[in-house]
Amino acid sequence: MDLGTLVNSQPVVASVPPPAAPLLFPIQQTSIQRELTELLIKLHRPYLEKLLTGQVKDEIDSDTLSSSAMLELFVANLRQIANHSSLLVDHFMSRNMVLMNPKHNLKRSSAKYVCVDDLLSRLAVRKQPRTVIVTAASSRELDLIEGILIGKRDLQYYRFSGSSLYYDNHGSFDFSKQELSNPTMPSPHAAAANGKNNGTDDYTPRISKNSPLYHKIEQQKNRVVSVYLILSNQLQSLARFEELRSDLVISLDAKLDQSLAIPVIKPIYLNGIEYFDLALDRAISGDERDKQLAKLVLVNRNAATPGPELQDVVSWLDGQGRYPYTESKEIETVSDNDALEALASLELETPYHLDRYEFFNLSLAPKDDPKKIKLEESPLVGLTYHEYQLRLGRLIYDRYQELVYTVDTQRRHLAGIREDDSQRQAQLEAVVEAMGDVFRKLQTTKTTAETLAKQVEKCEKDLRTVEETDRRLKERMEEYTNRARNGATETALHEQQDAISALQDELKRLEVEYQKVMAENESVRAEYQQKSSAAAEMSSMLMETKKKLEAVHTESKGDFRKLQQTKLDRETEMYKRRTDSLASQNKFLEKYIKILDSVAKEKATVGRIRASRSTTPYQ
Repeated sequence: MDLGTLVNSQPVVASVPPPAAPLLFPIQQTSIQRELTELLIKLHRPYLEKLLTGQVKDEIDSDTLSSSAMLELFVANLRQIANHSSLLVDHFMSRNMVLMNPKHNLKRSSAKYVCVDDLLSRLAVRKQPRTVIVTAASSRELDLIEGILIGKRDLQYYRFSGSSLYYDNHGSFDFSKQELSNPTMPSPHAAAANGKNNGTDDYTPRISKNSPLYHKIEQQKNRVVSVYLILSNQLQSLARFEELRSDLVISLDAKLDQSLAIPVIKPIYLNGIEYFDLALDRAISGDERDKQLAKLVLVNRNAATPGPELQDVVSWLDGQGRYPYTESKEIETVSDNDALEALASLELETPYHLDRYEFFNLSLAPKDDPKKIKLEESPLVGLTYHEYQLRLGRLIYDRYQELVYTVDTQRRHLAGIREDDSQRQAQLEAVVEAMGDVFRKLQTTKTTAETLAKQVEKCEKDLRTVEETDRRLKERMEEYTNRARNGATETALHEQQDAISALQDELKRLEVEYQKVMAENESVRAEYQQKSSAAAEMSSMLMETKKKLEAVHTESKGDFRKLQQTKLDRETEMYKRRTDSLASQNKFLEKYIKILDSVAKEKATVGRIRASRSTTPYQ
C-alpha cells in the first residue's frame, strides 16, 4: 500500500486503543556532548556569574547581546547539544556535507542516536515484523537519523517530512492536500501484481528483473522493521491512519506531549536541560525559567544517572514484563551560591598524563612535552551575535586542536613504546639464543663427562683384575721359591705338575658330566612339570566332576524316587490296561466261541435232518 492509499483511507476509530502518555527512557550523555557542554559553560561563565550575582547592567541601544539574550542562547545551545552535537558545531554547513560523516561519527555524537540505532538493531535481530515511527523537531535531525538508517540490514525506512538525500521516491507530504510530491515508487500491491490486472481493467506494467526498481522491491520484501521519519508537529496527522498499525513511536523531541494509541518513548538525559524543562513548574516562564534551567544544568550536569537496558524495552514490546522505567525523578531547588560554586570548576577531560614505563632504550623515551594549548578566556565585554558565533567556533576549534595534539602525542609515545618493546624483544631473543647455545654446550659436556666416568669405572675394574692376577702370580712365585728352598727336584716338580694336569683333566671331565646330568635333570624337571600340570588339570576336572555328581545326587534324592514311583505307577496302569484289554478280548472270544458253537450245533442239526430225509422212501 502506497502513501496515497494510506492518506485516502478512513481511520477506524473503534479499533484504536485509548491514548497513553509518552514514556521516558533514561540515557547517558556521550563524551562529545559533555565536552561541548563544558565549553559552552566556559564561554558563558562571565555572563552567568554576572547574572547569578545580580550585576546585570545592559547598555541601552547597543548592538551587543544583552544578558537575557546570552541566557537564551545558552539554553538554546544546550538543547541542541542534548539532541545532537552536529546541530551546534555544524550549524553553518549544508546537510550534504554533514551527512558525509561516517555512521559511527553520527551516532557517537549523540546519546539519543546511539539509543535509536541500538533499539532498531535489536528489533531487527528478532526477525519479527515491526513498524516504528521516529519523530524529531526539525528536518535537520531527520537528515541525521536518515544518515544512520541508510543501508541498515533488515530495515526499510520512509521519510514523510522533508526531502530525502538518497531516494527520489521519498518526499515531503502535504497532509492538508493529501497527496505526494514525488510518487514515483509503485505501491506494494502494484509491485506484487507486476504485469497482472487482478481482475480489473487497469494494467500494471511488468517490471524487468534487470531494472533497479525490481531490486528495490525485492529488498523491501525481506525487510523486517519498517521505520517512518516525520516531524513531531505532523505526527498526529500520520498516526490517525489505522492502516499503519505502528508498534512504537520514538520521539527525539522532548517537548512532544501528544497522547497516542501506540507507545511513545522519549530517550532523555535525566540531568539535562530537556528533563529539567519537563519537570520544572509551568508557572515559571521567561527569563526566570531560563535562569532556573541554567542553574539546574550547572549543578547536575555530571551527576550519574543509572538507566535500564534496551533489551528490557524489546521484551516489553513482545509482551513480556512491564516497561523498565516508570519512576519520575524529582528536581531540587538550586540556589545561586550552589550554581556559582559549580560554575567555578570546569570538568573537561584531561588525557595528558600518559602512563609511562621504564624504557629499555633511553633514547626512545619521550622528551618533556611543550606547553599545552590553553583555551582562551573570554573577556567581560559585550559581544554581538556574530562575535559570539566566532568566539564559540574558536573555542570549539581550540579544544579540538588540543585533543588532536594530545592524540598525536599519544600516537608518538605509543610508536616509541612499540619501538622500544621491539628492541627489548630483540635483545631478549638474542639473550635466549645465547642461553640456548650455552645450554647445548653444557649438555654436550655433561654427556662427555658421563662417558668419561664410565670409562674410568671400567679402567678401575680392569686395574683390580690386573692387581688380583699379579697377586696370584706373586703367591705362586713364592710357592715355587719355597719349594726350591726345601730341596724339591725338577723331576718331583714335573710329577706334581703332571698330577695337577691329570686332576685338572678329571675336573674338566667331571664338569662335562655334571653339565650333562644337569641337562638331563632339566629335561626331567620340564617333563615332570608338564605331567604335573596335566595331572593338576585332570585332578581339577575330577574334583569338578565329583562336585557335579554330588550336586546331581543332592538334587535327585527326592526326585529320583518320585520318578521311580511314577514309572512303577505308569507301568502298573499300563499292565492294568493290558489286563483289561485281554479280559475284554477273552470275553469277546468266549462269546465268539459260544456263537460258533451254537452255529455249529445248528449246522449239525440241519445235517441230521437232511440225512434223515434222504433215507426216507418218499424221496
